[in-house]
Amino acid sequence: MVAAGLGKVSFVEFLVARGAGLDSRTCRDVPRPEGGIILRMGSQAIHAAVHGGSPGVLYVLLRLGANPNAADDDGETPLMIACGDSTKDRFGFAMAS
Repeated sequence: MVAAGLGKVSFVEFLVARGAGLDSRTCRDVPRPEGGIILRMGSQAIHAAVHGGSPGVLYVLLRLGANPNAADDDGETPLMIACGDSTKDRFGFAMAS
């Protein structure tokens, strides 16, 4: 769900309310307009929220029932992604959510 990686809380809520699956996986890498990747192939919305550094989206996804232990195609969970990025304090926001 690209909206999760872009931090669009209300759009994430809109999509889920209309049937978007929280456990749906991407079938390809989704690039950011300014460079980099929003979603890697096999990722779920919760992975995108962590990659995007969006605590608001992460909170909404967890509230709506997203699995915080979901592994992507590389076997990484959202917490593993948060801990593995030294450029942002993603671990702190993931734990706070």
